[in-house]
Formats: sequence, C-alpha cells, structure tokens
Amino acid sequence: MNSWLDFAGYANIAYEIVQQLGHAPYCIAVPVGNGTTLAGIHHGFVQLYKRGEIERIPRFIGSSTPGGNPIVDSWSRGGFRTVQDLDPSTIRETGINEPLVSYHSYDGQKALDAIYSTRGGAAVYVSDLDMIRFSKYMERFEGGIPVLPASASSWLPYTTCSVQAGGRGIWWWS
Repeated sequence: MNSWLDFAGYANIAYEIVQQLGHAPYCIAVPVGNGTTLAGIHHGFVQLYKRGEIERIPRFIGSSTPGGNPIVDSWSRGGFRTVQDLDPSTIRETGINEPLVSYHSYDGQKALDAIYSTRGGAAVYVSDLDMIRFSKYMERFEGGIPVLPASASSWLPYTTCSVQAGGRGIWWWS
C-alpha cells in the first residue's frame, strides 16, 4: 500500500480539475495498475464533496490491460467487491501493457471501492492495439501530446462515458 502522501498528491488532480472546469465532471476515466492514481483522485473528489465545493462525485472508470489486472478482473467477474489477486502464471506482459499489468494491485481495493461507490462507474479492459491507436491519436490530433500507450488505455472508456454524458467527462492519463 502507498502512503497518505501518495493519495494526497493524487487528490490534487481532483482539485485542479474542479478549478479548471468550475464543477465536477460527469465521469472520469483513469488507467489502473496498482490503483493508487484512481483511488487518490477519487479521494480528492470526496474531500471536495464533503466540504460542499462540488454537488456530486464523478463516476469513475478504471481501464487496464487484458494481460492481467486484478482490479478490472474482479470488477468484470461481477459481484466481487474484494479484489482477487491473479495467478502470476496467467499474466501476459508486453512492451505496451507493462505499466498496468500485475497479479497484485497494492491499492486495488481502494480503487475498486471507489469505482463501486460512484454508482455507475466501471472497470474495463483495453487491448494493446487500442492503446497504441489511442496513443497515436493523441499525438497526432491533440496538440502533439506524447502519451504512453498504457496511459492512453483510458481514452476508450472516456469517450464512451463522455458521449453518454453529453461531453462532460474527463480523461486522465498518468
């Protein structure tokens, strides 16, 4: 598990999002490996909500690789409210998914709890091919931003959620 300093650091992302938008987005998509980034950003939105600075907490969507991630695997099995470690022999690491793949997510339970608590959140797998495609898209069409493919894994769930929300989503890459 990571320290409270890690969560406090990622919580600042929520503050920055609200400062830029003036409100909480409908949804936010975050790549998950260990779950720390998603859990920290969620923590920031919870703090803003408790202080009355936002009206609601966004729906959270975690994205990762089909090569192996316990957070997405536990979500996709349905009904698993506890993150289940994966069998290490089933992990398939590639040069694309390496930052996301693991048999154990250190802050996976906090991330899964955050997703469930947002009532409408989700955790989804994104293929290596899609990660590469979205990474190239960002570099070509979004101001030349070089984004690692694993970080671009949140683009597909973001676009789905944002379309459903009339363009009010936030895509976060780590």
